[in-house]
Amino acid sequence: MKAARTTMRFLCLLLSLAVLASAAPRVEAEEAVYTRRFRTAFIYTGFPESVEAIVEDLREKYALDETNLSVAYCCPETGEAYFFNENEFMKAGSIYKLPLNMLWYDLEHAGVYSPDTEIGGVSLPEAHYRSMVLSENEISEDMLFALGDFEHFKREILNRYGGLAYEDVPGRYWRTNYLSAAFLLNTLQVLYDRQEDFSELLALMKEAQPGEYMRKYAGAVEVAQKYGWYDDCMHIAGITFTERPFLLVVFTCGIQGYGVAEEVIGRLNAALIAHQRIELIREQRTAE
Repeated sequence: MKAARTTMRFLCLLLSLAVLASAAPRVEAEEAVYTRRFRTAFIYTGFPESVEAIVEDLREKYALDETNLSVAYCCPETGEAYFFNENEFMKAGSIYKLPLNMLWYDLEHAGVYSPDTEIGGVSLPEAHYRSMVLSENEISEDMLFALGDFEHFKREILNRYGGLAYEDVPGRYWRTNYLSAAFLLNTLQVLYDRQEDFSELLALMKEAQPGEYMRKYAGAVEVAQKYGWYDDCMHIAGITFTERPFLLVVFTCGIQGYGVAEEVIGRLNAALIAHQRIELIREQRTAE
């Protein structure tokens, strides 16, 4: 009987060793796949070990600095965060439509408005679609001024979503369409924390601009995004739904044209997807 137990323990040990031996090549192979994808999308010979390294390599490749770039990133699950020039207020373009539509959804939930409400001659759901998916300016302006004047709108979105103190907001914020990456990251955090309240809005953001901006190199990974484009400025704010979703805001102004700005946004998001996935694989390897 004792000999049988000894034999059984030995067999169990061999099985455990076999599982560990098979697991190591598996996770290493999976990591290699994501590293190759990273290199293909991001044109790297090695894998940067941090978000800071990723952004620094981008900055070097595209001659980016505080005059033309702002980045704000965080992963709510792990607390990982990165900021570069995030407090610089730039011409916002259509990206203001994200907090605008959030404000309308909040007012709908509060019973102030309903889906039967008409804005600019269309139903409120149609207005949301045109504003967020088609990024139509006229209907968005109708939505804004239906709530009051421009300063009222700016006060509402600052108080509800912006997460900044009044003294940290420059005077031009109140007079013009200027926002910062920090403002939009705080806005995304509210959106992420209250996904049930904003489920319709997130669905629209996931529909918007397929194959462009953050979705350019994202493959099958789900991305909810809103872009802004005005003159030589192109921005993006979005949530990439990897196993550990992350929030990303990129503001660019004057970086060699539309195509280059979109490349910067697309490649940065692709790199962050790979970064998140590889970190998770490494954790799984350690656990196994």
